[in-house]
Amino acid sequence: MEGCSPAGLTELMRTFPDARFDLSHAGYPYLREGAVLGKTFPNCFLNMSWIHIISPQGARHDLKEWLRMVPSNKIIAFGDDVMHVEVVYGHLKMARQNFAIVLAELIEEGLLSQAASLEVAQAAFHDTPAAVYGVQP
Repeated sequence: MEGCSPAGLTELMRTFPDARFDLSHAGYPYLREGAVLGKTFPNCFLNMSWIHIISPQGARHDLKEWLRMVPSNKIIAFGDDVMHVEVVYGHLKMARQNFAIVLAELIEEGLLSQAASLEVAQAAFHDTPAAVYGVQP
């Protein structure tokens, strides 16, 4: 695992501010380091691809922390790099469930309104990935 931390990308992100950096797997297993990069650099995005499969509970824990520290337009809720459509579909269902659980907890804690939680979900599942990857409607 030596050398795997995304923290080593700091100088690269600083040197190329117009480049977009997609931290695939959100920097797993260095999710906090990835979150700090996402918070610090406007050109860094946390992509939760694969995370929901690796550890659903860990994904929820980290997402909840990220939503308290990183602008919500820096989080890409779902992505996949597997070859079978059934796995992609299953992973998407897991991602939606994880987001629903975390957003419900934040609403219950009084940190988000229901309307704001819908905006967070819209950004994470659609708006942010569309903007990062240049997808036009």
